[in-house]
Amino acid sequence: MKRSHAIFLATRRASPPSSYLDRRHDEERLLLRQRFEAALQRDVDLVALNAAPTILAYQALKYGKVIAHPNLRAHHEFVMRLVTEYADFKRRVLRD
Repeated sequence: MKRSHAIFLATRRASPPSSYLDRRHDEERLLLRQRFEAALQRDVDLVALNAAPTILAYQALKYGKVIAHPNLRAHHEFVMRLVTEYADFKRRVLRD
């Protein structure tokens, strides 16, 4: 069985995306993915955890490793929000 690893980079976008910023962001993301693949010698999937489903983001948080968080406060706020969302989700699932 292939084991997956989660490594995540916490970032914060200062302004709402435009189509130009999305294209630029996609290019940067592709270059970052290629750099990780070259360094790790394996395929890499990059996922924006703040836009990912709660379960996926929580699993990355639980089992992954943070490699950078340039804004520690934003990272802590994200973690607190995610843990709360996951707890709410889990309660709803168990209740139903």
